[in-house]
Amino acid sequence: MRDGLKPGLIKEIDALRVSGEGNSPISEKVITDEELTIKIDGRVAARLTYLPSEPELLGWGFLVSGGWISSAEEVKTFRLGRNILNVELREPKDGELASILSSCGKEVALRAKNQPEEKDHDGPGKIPVVPGSFLAGDVFSAMAEFQKTDVLHGETGGTHSAGIARGGVLLFNFPDVGRHNAVQKVLGRMLVDKVPASDKVLFTTGRISSEMVTACAELSIPVIVSKSAPMSSALDRARERGVTVIGFARGRRMTCYTFPERLKIESLSG
Repeated sequence: MRDGLKPGLIKEIDALRVSGEGNSPISEKVITDEELTIKIDGRVAARLTYLPSEPELLGWGFLVSGGWISSAEEVKTFRLGRNILNVELREPKDGELASILSSCGKEVALRAKNQPEEKDHDGPGKIPVVPGSFLAGDVFSAMAEFQKTDVLHGETGGTHSAGIARGGVLLFNFPDVGRHNAVQKVLGRMLVDKVPASDKVLFTTGRISSEMVTACAELSIPVIVSKSAPMSSALDRARERGVTVIGFARGRRMTCYTFPERLKIESLSG
């Protein structure tokens, strides 16, 4: 299932292919990108280079992952113009520069102040770990479906993607030029549609960062999976917040770095 796609996301340009066998003119597909400015209570909170599709969801995802809100009801007004999103909160918050909220491309970002970056291992904000609550086979099945839907990357090599699955079935997914942007679009969809999170798995094509883990924890998504690697700070954050981190999920193999007891490891042969 492909969500959030519209015409005009790919441009075809003339290029020259150079190789040891000679040079040849070719037509190449290139992904389209634009800049989205997000203003919160009149102040610029972010300038994101993004795939020009589903900017509303990107905005909602930015708000929740940046600690500005935990529900859509906390927003008084949400107005999208041409490449600018104006948000007014019901209860204004101060922001501070946070370079960790980075995506591919040019960005200035603010994070809401006084958002706890670390939690006690057994303290508030940690997702309960229920042993055997997710089937390893379901993770493999959903990852296979997720990779099949990553059409824009297959055509251009210029995007990341993120998606949400339940019980081995991919529910929805979004591409973007930045891995954090793609995740934020997924989070935005979950926030707006009030999708229950406790039985969901978040998939990403990019490296797993601490910001992604924090965002999962804020929405109570217990498992995050990537075909790539996690960063050490992501694993530290996952242990603090009770998130299962899985990397290098390819074919019928994966590496579980935190809380492997969440997985029920049934027979994986065949």
